[in-house]
Amino acid sequence: MANDRIVEDADVERWAAESIPVRFPLWSRARIGLAIGSVVLLAWLPPSGKVRTVRPAHHTPGISPNPIVRFAFAPDSRTIATVDDHERIELRRLDGSSPTIPIDGTGHVKAIAFSPDGRLLVIGRREPDVVLVELEGSVSTRTLGIDVKNTSDLACSPDGRLLAVASHESSRIVVWDLAAGRERTILAGHRTPAQLVRFTPDGRSLVSLAINDHRLLFWDLAIGRPIRRLENFATRPNCLAYSPDGRCLATSCAPQSVQIWDLETCREVVRIAELGFPARSLVFSPDDRLLAVAAGDGSASLWNAVTGQPIRRLETGLDVLNDIAFSPDGRLIALGGNDGSLRLWDVATLLAASDGSD
Repeated sequence: MANDRIVEDADVERWAAESIPVRFPLWSRARIGLAIGSVVLLAWLPPSGKVRTVRPAHHTPGISPNPIVRFAFAPDSRTIATVDDHERIELRRLDGSSPTIPIDGTGHVKAIAFSPDGRLLVIGRREPDVVLVELEGSVSTRTLGIDVKNTSDLACSPDGRLLAVASHESSRIVVWDLAAGRERTILAGHRTPAQLVRFTPDGRSLVSLAINDHRLLFWDLAIGRPIRRLENFATRPNCLAYSPDGRCLATSCAPQSVQIWDLETCREVVRIAELGFPARSLVFSPDDRLLAVAAGDGSASLWNAVTGQPIRRLETGLDVLNDIAFSPDGRLIALGGNDGSLRLWDVATLLAASDGSD
């Protein structure tokens, strides 16, 4: 990586002007062709009534009965950290080997992420600074000294060396060197506060989304500037997910639909338009083949990420869903919403071919 530096707004606007923007006009030849192709494809899809709804295999209640607003799997797939709508955090063991553990002294939690080795839990909060929770042995906490408060999102790089932190109160993204314990760089380019940050699977770049912004910025972390931007979406993206191989990006933009983009060609390759309500959370399976979607009306579904074909609907029993995730080993799907329980499905069961196998 390059030496530490702060990227100034004026530089970003100049670089963005020099880069080639990727635009998605409302009616281009590609979109007309896609629309025709979608009609043909939908004719071959099974009627929605034949897509079986499957109940969860497990419920994991926590100490708090309050709605779950976000959660994260530990890398070992056996522990989940949850955040409720009172901004409190709990650690839940899925195998029942230990009781649910509330983590106190962290302030009002807004965002969480496990380090790739599972030894640390990083917590962004309403209060200033970011908290690092040591999970080995007895749970202990410490602050990092990051000049940020009211965290909107954070993410650890795949190698565990870097931490990206976005704030509701700033358009700049802090990239922190966890190994060195100091700021690596500040990324400045959004016009409004950054809302979402995601590292690419190779850890070399970062994609970010800002509040009320209709574009995504792709940052080269070696030079600290945006090298690409996706813009002119039909509506503002509200959630996104990288495929684990780094080749595709899923976004929820247009009402009641999800788009999957090929990042090499910057073209939409799949559109899922059968949702009854806008998506609130998206996630690819670890093998890139599946996409799980949680919607704000409490519905959740599993889709073929290559063809866009529906696979299963998940019976949630909830009015609102806030988050959905695959376990890192790909065996489970978990979701959380407007009660204090996590619901989990066995992926092999969801993929069973015959109706009677469920």
